Amino acid sequence: MKAACQSTGLVHVTVDGKSARSSPKDTFTGCLHLVSAWAVENRLVLGARCVPEGGHEITTIPDLLAALDLAGAVVTIDAAGCQAEIVRQIRNQGGDADVDAVVMVGRERCVAGGKHVRSITT
Repeated sequence: MKAACQSTGLVHVTVDGKSARSSPKDTFTGCLHLVSAWAVENRLVLGARCVPEGGHEITTIPDLLAALDLAGAVVTIDAAGCQAEIVRQIRNQGGDADVDAVVMVGRERCVAGGKHVRSITT
């Protein structure tokens, strides 16, 4: 990914969720769960959102992405972000999507664990 970003001039932004297992136990899942955007080359957190109690990463990712300027960025997300609406949002904000290490070029597709999940049309 680093070589691809260097050769194209794109900025690599990765989105991922993490659970803080040592956080107070009065939350729905028993821990604090955050989704963050990370500028890989700069080693900088661009933004983070707390997953609401009873919520999921899938519902929190769009809110996080809306706060970012994705023009000139390639955004990588694991299988949790393998959603047509999330890919569309990234594209609409000027970014390119790479979901679960599958580059989205031309006809877009989502792959989870090496298995084709569905084609996405924007």
